[in-house]
Amino acid sequence: MSKLLTIAIPTYNRASLLDQQMAWLNEAIHRLESSVEILISDNASSDETQRVIEKWCPQFSNVQFTNHRQPSNLGPIRNIEYCIEQAKGKFVWVVSDDDRLRPETLGYIIKHLSEKPDLTLIVLNHAAKNFAQDIVAYEQCYRIKEDVFATDGKSLFSKCLLQHQGGVTLTTALIYRTSVVQDSLTSWPEGMDNFSVQTYMTAYCALYGSVLLTAIPYVVCALGDHWFIQDTSTRNRFRYEDKPAMYARLSDIGYGRVLMWKFCLTVGQSIFELLRHPSKLSLFLRKLFSLANAKFHKKSA
Repeated sequence: MSKLLTIAIPTYNRASLLDQQMAWLNEAIHRLESSVEILISDNASSDETQRVIEKWCPQFSNVQFTNHRQPSNLGPIRNIEYCIEQAKGKFVWVVSDDDRLRPETLGYIIKHLSEKPDLTLIVLNHAAKNFAQDIVAYEQCYRIKEDVFATDGKSLFSKCLLQHQGGVTLTTALIYRTSVVQDSLTSWPEGMDNFSVQTYMTAYCALYGSVLLTAIPYVVCALGDHWFIQDTSTRNRFRYEDKPAMYARLSDIGYGRVLMWKFCLTVGQSIFELLRHPSKLSLFLRKLFSLANAKFHKKSA
């Protein structure tokens, strides 16, 4: 019999952070073991990651526990994809190894997944903190006082995206109905090469059921040392190529009118930022025109 929830942890060369996350999970899962399966996907780490997993494995002897070490590094997005594809639970929660979670988070999730059968998405509100510098960037991504439950998932997702895209992009803050998020992966194969694909997966799930947004920030997003921020080329690709492509894809699945101005704003900001870099601006415009041309021919077909 399948479990209610798959908790999947993709990890790479952060053994000490994984150790902290496993300690949290060991406490949080108490009395919830029958509802959960655990999957760890080690992205070919070269540090002590496997020893950390081996240390904790006996603590989860009464839980369905899978430790998979990739033979080679898939990259962060495809490691998340692997976790989603391998999930056997009715819902899947991919938990980053560096984010912090409140002790009661798992209990809250299990309760609402059990009580709300039409859910396809839970968005956990989150705070953001640079732990190295002990600086809190913000304490609540979405400033609401009570949980919001919406049978019109599309509308709630759109409001969240327009207010703060990070809230519907942060991996640890999102719990998906497994069958629906798996469908999202097959509906946009090119998304596995797009750094904005998490937003797309969230949008797709919101189209097919009810959505719950929490008021309490159950997650604290770790800022400061993320690979995405450190790598300039990756950051530029996300901003100037992947985000516009993702917004264009959202319009294809039914979000066009609601988010078109957001797409235009994203493009406008990119052009303004690139005015000082003519060669990069030229490349951005060529990619943008290529994207527009592809959409035109798709509609004409």
